[in-house]
Amino acid sequence: IAAAAVAPYVLLVVPLLVESGTYRERCRRIAVVDCPENVQIARVMARSGLSAEQVQAILAAQASRAERLAAADDVILNDADPATLPVQVAALHRQYLALATA
Repeated sequence: IAAAAVAPYVLLVVPLLVESGTYRERCRRIAVVDCPENVQIARVMARSGLSAEQVQAILAAQASRAERLAAADDVILNDADPATLPVQVAALHRQYLALATA
């Protein structure tokens, strides 16, 4: 389906991509949205009402932050004010457009 797209590039949004083990065969580049684990735990607790222990158990079953970052070609830092995200996304978009036309 993605091969038939008429857009300059296609994003596949796969939360557990690294865990699949076959991610490099599916994608030319890997973008990771990252934040420190303590921020991630606090956000999940606030969103889902889970305890810290429950969130930590979920994270333990997934690829580690280090593994996700090692797989990443591009990283968007989501550890501060949400207003910083559009700037990072726009920069990455420009980079992807340039790569798509190269």
